[in-house]
Amino acid sequence: MRRTSPRKPCSVFFVRLEDWRTMAMRVKSCKFTVTLLLIGLICLTGLILFDHVQQVIEYRKRTANEIEEAKGSSTPHQGKYQTPLKSQLPGNKESGTDGREKELVITANNEDEHHEADRKMEEVQQQRKAAVERVCNSNAFSTNVLPEELDHLLVDDKHKLIYCYVPKVGSTNWKRVMLILADGYNYNGTNPLDVPAVDSHHAGLTKLSSFSKSEARRRVRDYTSFLFVRHPFERLLSAFRNKFERAYNDYFLSRYGRKIVRMYRKNATNESLTTGQDVKFDEFVRYLIDGRKSVGISFNEHWMQQFKLCQPCKVPYSFIGKYETLNADADFLLRTAGLDHITRFPAKPRPKSVKKSTKELLKDYMKDVPSASQRKLYNKYRYDFEMFQYSWDDID
Repeated sequence: MRRTSPRKPCSVFFVRLEDWRTMAMRVKSCKFTVTLLLIGLICLTGLILFDHVQQVIEYRKRTANEIEEAKGSSTPHQGKYQTPLKSQLPGNKESGTDGREKELVITANNEDEHHEADRKMEEVQQQRKAAVERVCNSNAFSTNVLPEELDHLLVDDKHKLIYCYVPKVGSTNWKRVMLILADGYNYNGTNPLDVPAVDSHHAGLTKLSSFSKSEARRRVRDYTSFLFVRHPFERLLSAFRNKFERAYNDYFLSRYGRKIVRMYRKNATNESLTTGQDVKFDEFVRYLIDGRKSVGISFNEHWMQQFKLCQPCKVPYSFIGKYETLNADADFLLRTAGLDHITRFPAKPRPKSVKKSTKELLKDYMKDVPSASQRKLYNKYRYDFEMFQYSWDDID
């Protein structure tokens, strides 16, 4: 048998030494690569910093030029100077100047006014919500939410909005706005007034009541919810004039008018009993306050109490708007919700043919209503008055 002689110690040493040399060469190679990467990164950072410094220097020069031009203007300086980015809005240019300083002053003042207006609006919102909470806590309202109580709450999942519509409080235009925002409606414009009024009532906006309790609760918690309210008596008069005095169809005359004439008018003519076309406002009030169970009073949504339509004791609304400040409230709501770039609430001026507002007309209509009936009517809508901070004295 052949014996294998063991490796000499010196040969083992040389093999190991060769391994170390190889490792050393690899380390040197890696160090060289890392050094190149670091040098490249430092150069890139230097270029970025240099470019940034150049932009800052150029910006300061441009700002200095703007200030010099403003100082050279003949218009005296009346407000804080704004940066050129703030001065790009069109201004009122006056003769003999380029109008630049005027633009800067106007923009500065407008910015301050906007901030102050927003601050006041937020304070108003806190007051309005506190008033609702106070009335809810001081009265024994049920906390159980029935599905039908959510029928007036419309949902826009895309923009996370919930709107409770109250008829005769700008609800048609708000529904138009919701249709523009909502998915699935075949309309690509931005002007709500281009949406036909009939579509706003029948286009199938999603109701909160269509969701399960858990889904409805989640939306109320996570979405921006809002409603708009109006002086209860003004809203009633608006509904009366729209549905009985200037009715565009016979539904309300047939459904309610004939019944009101039959119940509250002595010696009514056959024509009045048949058509219900000449209902008086005091008769309408008597119908609303009649407490007899046999009467079978039906509270249509147009004169249903606002707190019953929107249930503010059960739904904690993010925003409470008022008809009396409709345009300002609507603009603030859409702007804070980040939707003012999509659409605007239409500011509808009073038609030239209308000589008096509903508020002005209310005094005339109330003259025919006995004081006792006025008191009963107030009691019928008492929670609307208290929750939304309206006063009976507002009509005096």
